[in-house]
Amino acid sequence: MEMNESPILAEAHLRTEMAGALVEAAPAAWRELRYIAASVGGVTDVQASVVFDDERVEPLDAPGCVSLLRSKLRTAVYEPGKGTWFSMTLTVTRDGRAEATYAYDEEPWSHVPIVSSAWLADQEKFPRDSEHRPAWLQRKLAGAGHSDPPR
Repeated sequence: MEMNESPILAEAHLRTEMAGALVEAAPAAWRELRYIAASVGGVTDVQASVVFDDERVEPLDAPGCVSLLRSKLRTAVYEPGKGTWFSMTLTVTRDGRAEATYAYDEEPWSHVPIVSSAWLADQEKFPRDSEHRPAWLQRKLAGAGHSDPPR
């Protein structure tokens, strides 16, 4: 990824790298790979799975490099004042497609508790102006003690 690469190109580049790493880790006879992640501050929850030709679904042990790429991806698509995504789904198919969806405004799911300090850290790293915060995020930040500076 180039330092001055546009967010669209950076997203495509990082998504492709993530997909490639997942494919390298995939067992034989796979049909589809799914990588679902939620990130807030320093808290991340990931579920990776493989769908086989016979329709079985099993967990996939995603390589460590995928975590680094995911973190870079979240930073690369950040828009000042608007924020970045809280959760993503990457689907890779054997025919070479790697499609991702991102949830910028939906509250992220997580099996790991997301503590107040994580919401504050996320707001500090990826600031969102108040008009770009959904009501649920406003409540999380207020509950964590965040207040916007006067304008």
